[in-house]
Amino acid sequence: MRRLVWMGTLAAALASATAVLAEEQKAAMTFEVASVRPATLPPGEMPNPLWTGGPGTPDPTNFRCRCAPMAMLLTRAYGVEWLQLRAPDWMWHTESGFQIAAKVPPGATEAQFQEMLKNLLIERFHLTVHRETKPVPAYSLVVGKGGPKLKPHVVPKDAPPLDPATDVPNGSGRPWSWTPVERHYRLSAQNWPIGDFAGFLKTVIQQPVSDETGLAERYDIVFNYAPPNWPAATTNDDDTSGLAPDVTRAVQDQLGLKLVEKQQPREFVVVDHCDKTPAEN
Repeated sequence: MRRLVWMGTLAAALASATAVLAEEQKAAMTFEVASVRPATLPPGEMPNPLWTGGPGTPDPTNFRCRCAPMAMLLTRAYGVEWLQLRAPDWMWHTESGFQIAAKVPPGATEAQFQEMLKNLLIERFHLTVHRETKPVPAYSLVVGKGGPKLKPHVVPKDAPPLDPATDVPNGSGRPWSWTPVERHYRLSAQNWPIGDFAGFLKTVIQQPVSDETGLAERYDIVFNYAPPNWPAATTNDDDTSGLAPDVTRAVQDQLGLKLVEKQQPREFVVVDHCDKTPAEN
């Protein structure tokens, strides 16, 4: 009995020491050199791209941001989607952000890079966060009662080879476009799996959307919709031309699909504190 107790105590001590070592290794992950400065974009200009370089890119050892909002840096550092971040309004401003130039150690993985970025934000901005899980509204994209109203994508016999970067024929441009049309929006997409369309809907309704249609083909989609809470025609406005149905009804009427609301647990990263100005380099 004493031997079993001793072995259990030893196992617990080893587990605790391993956990402490893992945390120390994470804390020790830092960029070789890093410069962080406030940045402001000219009026009307967008920070595109948000960043270049880093693991998995043609320039893995040089990470650069021109003017990345703090919220976007946090989603990269903590490996979450922007819907999972709870942060002050100033962190989302796209016209003001931060310019970063960092030297990444050769051979660093994406997980190691995230720890380096996280440690940089903690050091320069005195960042503190906590994680919490709570049930939130989410949606399942399913096939409607009448079946799908989708146009399968057909590849012409003389079509050029697909471009691996865009999954569309070489020279034909990006596989989708999003444009304002009169008093609503229009998505035009070619050769799209339904999973990509579900990802698009997530950005529109700002809630998680999972593809549960079971549809495995690729489709050409033209989708006219109005986002949630879009200003509709008033009671004194007899001109309803150019108006499109809200996104939930548009999914069903135009595509024969349906958005079903549900509750699901979701983890959030909540910002407790973050300086607006970085410490000196």
